[in-house]
Amino acid sequence: RRAGPNQRLESVMAAMALQDRLDKRVVATSLLSAVLVGCGVRIFQHTQFLKKQLAEAREREKNLEATVAEEQRLRRAEREGRTRAQRKLNKQVDIGQYLGPGMTPIGFLDSTYRRRFGTPRQGCVVPRGRAMLRLDTSVQPKFSTQNLEEYSHVWLIYIFHENTNGNRLFAENPNISQTKAKVKPPRLGGASVGLFSTRTPHRPNPIGLSLVKLDRVEDGVLYLSGIDVCNGSPILDVKPYLPYSDSVVDARVAKWVETPVVQPISTVSVSDEALEQAKALLPELQFYHELEEFLDAVKEILANDIRSAHMRNSKLWRHEVGRFRFDNTSVCFRVYDDQDKTCQIVGFEYTVDTREATQTGEGDNEARDEEPGAGTIA
Repeated sequence: RRAGPNQRLESVMAAMALQDRLDKRVVATSLLSAVLVGCGVRIFQHTQFLKKQLAEAREREKNLEATVAEEQRLRRAEREGRTRAQRKLNKQVDIGQYLGPGMTPIGFLDSTYRRRFGTPRQGCVVPRGRAMLRLDTSVQPKFSTQNLEEYSHVWLIYIFHENTNGNRLFAENPNISQTKAKVKPPRLGGASVGLFSTRTPHRPNPIGLSLVKLDRVEDGVLYLSGIDVCNGSPILDVKPYLPYSDSVVDARVAKWVETPVVQPISTVSVSDEALEQAKALLPELQFYHELEEFLDAVKEILANDIRSAHMRNSKLWRHEVGRFRFDNTSVCFRVYDDQDKTCQIVGFEYTVDTREATQTGEGDNEARDEEPGAGTIA
């Protein structure tokens, strides 16, 4: 049946209305596409701009890190040069002249700690640390040490001969102290305290006092443990420890000593390669004949975090391999400052280190002035 005129008109009008809606949608879609393309171009341009800014910032950061690293390298080189020069200067000094008339060492300590760096801040934290004191013949060792073995512990009075912060004998005015009035104990993480509130080795008169365990006395030779004194230290006197007079039960100490800011290392492990190296070097050791006791001694040292505040805060030292001399070895270690703060011994190297080499500073891994020295409390 044919559609009437009205129906045809309605169909045409409906078709025109549909076309109009389609045209509007096409226009709207085109406009939206144009807007999106414009936004995309702007976003792309802005992204490129940000990438360029980020690249420039990274380049500036890289240059800044390189500058800081170079400054730290130069500073370390300056310290190393100053340390070597000071040790050579110390060698020229007659220890008797340094002590003054009427005083002379009664012997020089033969210690498993070959350098300041690695020497514990207190001997009690490394009970397996060992030393031997062969007294000078002028004090008649066989007679002067009689009955000494009746005591379990003795006091050692000695000279901090490894100090590198200046020698008053060569200063313009020897009567003026070359030491700093405030120091930075390692366990305080860089904070300063008064010199006399610490046991830093850098003192107006570099005299050390250490409590050590007397293992035995043989033919006038003292065999010691729980030591915190460097190899070659001039010993001025040995006195027995008396608990009734030397121990104070209710003594008061600074809070930072009891609760240090810098926490000890939680775990010290030994790599497989380091273990094999230690086994090979065992016959070359002077103070240790059992592998387990040697490794336990090294672990005791590292467990107390021997690094200075500078080393802990420096990016150059983060996860870098550190070294310290112990017995006839150079111990290589790496500290991981993660949440648990762990340390791994990564190697042992054979190193002959006589007292002569110690006093001249040959081959030394110099430590910073505020770094732990023998007998320090911080």
